[in-house]
Amino acid sequence: HQVTVFSSFPQKKPLPNYTDVDCSGSVPPGVSGFSIERIRQTMPSPWKTIHFISEYNEESCKILGEPKLQNVLKSKEQYDLLITELFASDCFTYVAYKLKIPLISYTTSTAMPWG
Repeated sequence: HQVTVFSSFPQKKPLPNYTDVDCSGSVPPGVSGFSIERIRQTMPSPWKTIHFISEYNEESCKILGEPKLQNVLKSKEQYDLLITELFASDCFTYVAYKLKIPLISYTTSTAMPWG
């Protein structure tokens, strides 16, 4: 299999059959700013939690504007499957739809109602 990964965490050494697309310059990693203290400050109430998740949703969908991803969407290259983490948004359903491929979403958090 050939694997193409869009990530803010590129591999240190190239791997066989693995294409790393480094997005760290345009889409900063979300986990770098996550800490228990940040969560306590940002989500002290249910209303603030909703606001935080909404903002995180907007931030995570910015990768759709990433030129490297746009090149993939415009190319004739064939892909078989899209695997993505589903946390605060489902914006990657667009990518699967556009490429006409199945989508597998996983979550490392509590299941969200849209997942």
